[in-house]
Amino acid sequence: MEVSPGVTTSWVLSKLSQIIIAFYLIQLIRVFNFYIQEKVNANETDKLIKLKQKVIMVIFGSGGHTTEMLLMLKGDNIFEKYEHVHFVVGHSDTWSLKKITDFYDSCEGIDLMEQAQ
Repeated sequence: MEVSPGVTTSWVLSKLSQIIIAFYLIQLIRVFNFYIQEKVNANETDKLIKLKQKVIMVIFGSGGHTTEMLLMLKGDNIFEKYEHVHFVVGHSDTWSLKKITDFYDSCEGIDLMEQAQ
């Protein structure tokens, strides 16, 4: 087997060491990414546990944004994140109360109760 001119043992060792270094750098990056993902997931779990200990109150007025607020709350999985969710609706705002009731009647595990003043 003939060796190409200019290819020496030191050149081959140099290329081999570059390949080995690249391999270890890739492995290091993979381990670092795994570590970061574990930290992020742990932080998210801690945040959810802290949220579960909190109570949220949502106030609906007669300004006409009840549907938008309900869609926003549904998209955020609010009932999974917080232990208690309280809705406040104005006494004369029967339309918002009906929308809220209709919207959450379809959700399992959610009880709505009216509280008179």
